[in-house]
Amino acid sequence: TGVINESIEKFGGDIAKRGDMIAQNSAVIDYFTSDDLQSRMASIKSIRLLMTYMLNDQSEIADVAVIDRNDTILYHTNQVDSVLWLYLTSVHREDFFGEAAQARFITLNDGERFAYLSPVYDPKSPTARKRVATCVILCRSSAVTRFLDQALDMYIRGARLYDGSGEMIYMAGGGETDDAASGGKQWSGSGETTTGNGETATGSGGAAGRVLTYAVNPFGWRIEYDIADAIDPRLDFLSPAILFQAAVSLMMLVITAGILQRSLFRPLGMLIRKLSPPPRSYELTLRFGNELDTIVRTIYELLRQLEADTEIKVANERKILELQLLVQQAEFSALQSQINPHFLYNTLECIRSISLFYNVNEVAQIASSMAEMFRYSIKGAPYVQLWQELDIVEHYMRILKIRFGDRFLLIVEIPEIYRELTLPRMVLQPLIENAIYHGLEPVERDGLFIRIEAAMSECGDALLLSVEDNGLGFDDAALLEVRALLERSDLVLNADKAHRAVGLCNINQRVKYMIGQGGGFGLTIASTPNTRTVVTLRLPIVEQPDRG
Repeated sequence: TGVINESIEKFGGDIAKRGDMIAQNSAVIDYFTSDDLQSRMASIKSIRLLMTYMLNDQSEIADVAVIDRNDTILYHTNQVDSVLWLYLTSVHREDFFGEAAQARFITLNDGERFAYLSPVYDPKSPTARKRVATCVILCRSSAVTRFLDQALDMYIRGARLYDGSGEMIYMAGGGETDDAASGGKQWSGSGETTTGNGETATGSGGAAGRVLTYAVNPFGWRIEYDIADAIDPRLDFLSPAILFQAAVSLMMLVITAGILQRSLFRPLGMLIRKLSPPPRSYELTLRFGNELDTIVRTIYELLRQLEADTEIKVANERKILELQLLVQQAEFSALQSQINPHFLYNTLECIRSISLFYNVNEVAQIASSMAEMFRYSIKGAPYVQLWQELDIVEHYMRILKIRFGDRFLLIVEIPEIYRELTLPRMVLQPLIENAIYHGLEPVERDGLFIRIEAAMSECGDALLLSVEDNGLGFDDAALLEVRALLERSDLVLNADKAHRAVGLCNINQRVKYMIGQGGGFGLTIASTPNTRTVVTLRLPIVEQPDRG
């Protein structure tokens, strides 16, 4: 009975949800509250689409309409005769437009339908909510009564459905009489009745039984079930046969369990122990002398195939890693090829020529130095000698000298023996630029400098190229953040372009991609706030540039 009750309540809740959805729809409210005729006509199309969807989506809904105070039906499918609608709009007018009326279910006089009424309120009313119309969803009674018909069996002899006023709507089964005074139903034979108040009544003669009463929400109805305390005496002759059949079934179950234990479960246990833990090579030599041998051979073939597939997967993953490396190299090349060199060269040459014509030597010098820097950064082999990097730094410093004058000094302390060593192209100038714009430019004091030094590592296996400035420096938190970024394995391309570490991270990753992740090659940084910052680039010692 619990399942039956839940099914009926679920159906009622669905109908109520649909009715409230229509009543609270903005198009419905606009139609009944708007004074603009054009706006009301535009709402009709949306309302009809909504109601058509309600009808097609739930087969137990017979009709849908919205009726105003003048008994005008806004939408009506004409599936139900007009007499029934007249009954709705006359007998239940108080249900439609009473001030205290709420959304509710009502039963109709034809006994085959019931309706859900949901009020449509005017949200713009300055006082209490003004009820302007009522949404009506008309449902077939079979949507509920079919559940009661399905409930009948040898234990549930009958079921009756009552509406909120106590009137019986439907009865499934028979043989009972109504006892309204006692608040419940009584069997025609001997037995006891559980009323809606939890009381018990006793009849006489026939089989024993009782009545269970359940409230059905959200309908406000109730259901009474006639429950038998014992199976019909006419079926008592089946008891010995049922007991014998149960005993035979239990015996067959025990025998089947023993056979399965000996022929299936025990061999499977041996197979599981053989495979756990997984062996290095799959060699299964178990023999059982029955159908399990076929299973063992199949598992053996599957394991061998899995081993072969694993080897193929490892090889494919190795190829994928190699392809990813190629993609990274392509991305690196793309970073250096985003500017059309011919356009830049022609533009800078034009600027230089105009500057010389008008005797603006500073602009001509800037254009000339920029052309050299662009040509150097884009064309040529990926590896250069250190003296070439120092030349580009000189061009860059000429540009800055025009802007800053003698505000800071460049000191280069690199022995000649190191100037022929090889390093990746365009790594020194960005370090100088980073030191000037983030270290020296924000500082207002005399004696500012940038020092470039080169030395061998303690083990003699690497070149240590350092750029030092005595400018702003990093505090402890900023220094930790920069070091964390330098440890990342991806290019920092999406970071804030104003971040002090973007240039350092790009140089660091470019060096690692070109040289390799091992050997500790790349950038390190040390800094003291307002005192000094030293960025050190560790590179392998290569005497001749790689032209490949």
